[in-house]
This record gives sequence, C-alpha cells and structure tokens, in this order.
Amino acid sequence: MYNLILSLQIVAPFCLFLLTGFILCTASFLNEQTRLNLNKLITNVGLPALLFVNTCRSDFRQFSDWKTILFASVGIVAVFLGALLVVPRLVDDRARCASIIHALFRGNTIIYGIPIVQGLLGDQADLSGIMAIITSSTVIYNLLGVTTLTTFCRRDKTSFLSVVLQLARTPMLIGALLGIALSLLGVMPPAPIMSFASGLSAMTTPLAFLCLGASFRLYSGPSSFRACLVAALVRLLVIPSVFLGLAILGFGFRGLSLACLISIFATPCAINTYPQASAFGADAEVAGGILIYTTAGSIFSIVLIGSLFKAWGLL
Repeated sequence: MYNLILSLQIVAPFCLFLLTGFILCTASFLNEQTRLNLNKLITNVGLPALLFVNTCRSDFRQFSDWKTILFASVGIVAVFLGALLVVPRLVDDRARCASIIHALFRGNTIIYGIPIVQGLLGDQADLSGIMAIITSSTVIYNLLGVTTLTTFCRRDKTSFLSVVLQLARTPMLIGALLGIALSLLGVMPPAPIMSFASGLSAMTTPLAFLCLGASFRLYSGPSSFRACLVAALVRLLVIPSVFLGLAILGFGFRGLSLACLISIFATPCAINTYPQASAFGADAEVAGGILIYTTAGSIFSIVLIGSLFKAWGLL
C-alpha cells in the first residue's frame, strides 16, 4: 500500500493540472488558438530553459553510466524501426502513419523524467543521469521525428544535410547542449541569467499539463478512435513490458538507471508530437488523440509500474 501511495504522489500533481486545464477550456478561458500559441511557447522557450537549467546544475564531469544511455538509445531506435516496419502494413494513409510512428517512439521524457526519478528515488537522487538520458534522447527523438515526418508527409526529397541542419536549430537541443557544455567546464552562468532561466523553467511543466488538459476530448471518428486507442495501448503497455522487462531480466538494471529507463519507455508520447504533426501536414487529429489518451492512461500505468518495481525491490 505504501508503494501505491508513493506512486500516486508522483502523478497526482499531473492529474490536478490536467483537470484544471480541462476546466479552463470548458469555461472558455482557453480556446484552440491560445492552446496552439502556448504549445509553441512551451516547445521553443519553456522546454529549452528547463533543459538548460537542469543540465547546468548537474555534474556531468562525474557521469559514467554510459550503459544506460546506450540501452535507452538503442531501445528508442528499435521502437522506431519496429513501428516503421509494422504501421505502414496496417495503415494506408501516409499522414496517419507518420503521426502514429512519431507518437510510438517519442516519449515525454523531458516533462516526466525528473519528477519520476525524484518521486521514485527521493529528492536527493543524482539528476546527472536522467539529464544525460534526456539530452541524448532529445537528439534521437528530433532526428527520427524529422526523418519520419518528412518521409511520409513531404513529396519533395529531403537531404540528410537538411535534416541535420534542422536538428541543429532545435531550441531544446541547443538548451541542453549549452547546459552540458557549461557543466563540463565547471562554469555557472551569472545569477540574473540563472534566475531568469529558472523562472521560465518553473512555468513549463504546469503550463504544459494545463494545455494538455484543455485539449482533452474524445474523438468521434471511429477510425481515429481505433487508431488512437491501439497506439496508446502499444505505447503504455507493450513498449514498457518489452523494454523494461529486457532491461531488468537481460541487463540487470536497478535503482537510478531503471528509473531513468522508465522515463524513456513508460511515459506518454511527447507534447510536441501534436504541433509538429500539424506543421508537417501529418494527421494532427490522430496525433492529438494519441497524446491525450497516452497522457490520461499514463496516470494509471506509471502508478502500476512504480508500485510493482518498488514492491519487488528494483527501485
């Protein structure tokens, strides 16, 4: 029971933010255009600031857990390749394929990572490990995301160089790499800059979940509903079962490393899958549906995983 209560404490704030966002939307405080603008603010300003602040404060000079990063990176690519192999055989529409594949391999590691690690292991947990994984996964997510969306949604040929250049301009990646560079150099930015960045960082998670709650609705189209539901079940049940099971039984991951892997393989799909689907001409309705369903479902799946792993002495 204690493990269940502890796990509920991790997701309870997320639930309250989602509920508040839903109420604000119902009361007409947040309309569609406002939510889209806020999502752009979160993606281009809030998340880069969050990554920058936390990487700056982590001691990457002492980091040595490359095994976890390698497993997480290979796992993300494996999910991508598996989705790339299976989804087009089941879904005819290329725009819908792009949205589903993107949602399956891209977890919401940035938003959930630190709360999961601290919630499962305590506030004193070393954050350098999760920040290194967040940074490496951000590179892979963006590279594979741009590749997926351009391949399925754009008829004009996209060169590898253009993909790399677009990746290099990603604000989240810039924020993370800048923070890591300063950490490795042992340099802390001036107090006013850190205070400013910390303020932007602090608003990101609450604002992101408010927007998610405001977006919550069940899609009426039967084909969209089925696609969203199946993709959500794969993201929240199949992928964690396969990769966390392999991590525990095949490679012996425990403690901090396992908590970091939970943030990769057991989190809902990333917030920016929806605005990116809209921008590239993918199926935005399905992207939004998977985002909402996985976010709502993760309230239960993360509690279950955290409770079981705690009870089994893995965390």
